[in-house]
Amino acid sequence: MKKAIAISSLLLLSSPGVFAQLNITASAHEQKPVVSEEGGRLYFSSMLKNNSEQVRNVKYYDYIIFPDGKIMTRSAPKSTILMPNESIDKSNGYINVPQTYGLGIYKYVFSAFDEDTGEIQNTKFEFAKQSSEPKYSSCKEILHAGKSIGDGFYHIDVDGPTGNAFEISVYCDMTTKGGGWTLFANDRMSKPLNPTNSVKYDSEGVLEDEYWQALKSDTGSIMVEEYRVFDSKPRHRSFISVSKIRNSLADSLETNSATLNLFGSPYSNSAALVLSNSSAAGSHSKIFTGIVPNITFDRAYYPSSSYARTISYTRVYIR
Repeated sequence: MKKAIAISSLLLLSSPGVFAQLNITASAHEQKPVVSEEGGRLYFSSMLKNNSEQVRNVKYYDYIIFPDGKIMTRSAPKSTILMPNESIDKSNGYINVPQTYGLGIYKYVFSAFDEDTGEIQNTKFEFAKQSSEPKYSSCKEILHAGKSIGDGFYHIDVDGPTGNAFEISVYCDMTTKGGGWTLFANDRMSKPLNPTNSVKYDSEGVLEDEYWQALKSDTGSIMVEEYRVFDSKPRHRSFISVSKIRNSLADSLETNSATLNLFGSPYSNSAALVLSNSSAAGSHSKIFTGIVPNITFDRAYYPSSSYARTISYTRVYIR
């Protein structure tokens, strides 16, 4: 029986790419693989090839990663012996997606373990289960259409039905300064953030760049909220004009220069955060938003004021 397990228990999600000995690939037949809310079948192709001149002893297996991070194994590991340049090809594989599966973005992962070298390799592709209801492109568009039901999570399609991006679930602030704010970065740990397709309100993350590019094409400003560890409401908010922003936030700033100061005067004890494009880590902690290439929200070199030291996390919205 197939079983869903926690992602933290998976030990074999390791290195991508092509090793010298093995080549492993998997891809959906459609450029934008989507299954409706009724469920359906998604077709894909996969290949496992021995690139070496030696016989390889290999175990291979596959699994599905759900939108919430749970994992469902599709098959027990299969052992095989691959002769030099021999391959295992599957041109018409399929994934059955039942109606009971939730909406969201899934990952199919195909993995191989080389028993001769101990190396583990995997390849993956994403597919989505989406509803057939028309989607708006941002929280602002939802608000203007009169479809807001207050702060909370909504499904949006940032580039429309003809675009390549999947629909995503985003948190919308529908009350601050008129509402319509889409959350795209949430930092809580002052460490690099992993790009994701869904930024949660209560955990760190940053939207992948394709969503940022689509969202910023029809927006006017960015809102940054800063919180103290013991406050449930933001201590301060700052607003940045998107008209100054080009392809990425970092492109709009001078290299190694703090050009936008948030929550205080520049490089003073009252400036808890500054927006900068810095390639060096420096002596102070950085809050990475993940926007390419090096954009960060920086704490100002461990300021001595009690206010600045107690800033625990920031949320970054776009409208």
